[in-house]
Amino acid sequence: MKCLAQIFTVTIYHPVGTCKMGSPSDPTAVVDHELRVKNVRRLRVVDGSVMPRITSGNTNAPIIMIGEKASDLIRGFYVTPRMGFSNIINLYTNNIGIG
Repeated sequence: MKCLAQIFTVTIYHPVGTCKMGSPSDPTAVVDHELRVKNVRRLRVVDGSVMPRITSGNTNAPIIMIGEKASDLIRGFYVTPRMGFSNIINLYTNNIGIG
């Protein structure tokens, strides 16, 4: 029975959190808020492993957003909550050559 339980059991959960994102003072965090691996130059982790805790729903959308954010960070433009909607639209359209 033990062998059957080990072979035929699976999880429906999506594992996350193996490279936890956190503040520089958090000793358990592996990456910072810009997805850079601490104490390693030119290396980022861009997947579900940076989420410190699993979401209550499917992990697909949050992981897509992590990838989108990483793309913005690597290309060098940042959107902050204090930016107005029109400034954000201008930032994106100017960066991709529209308008």
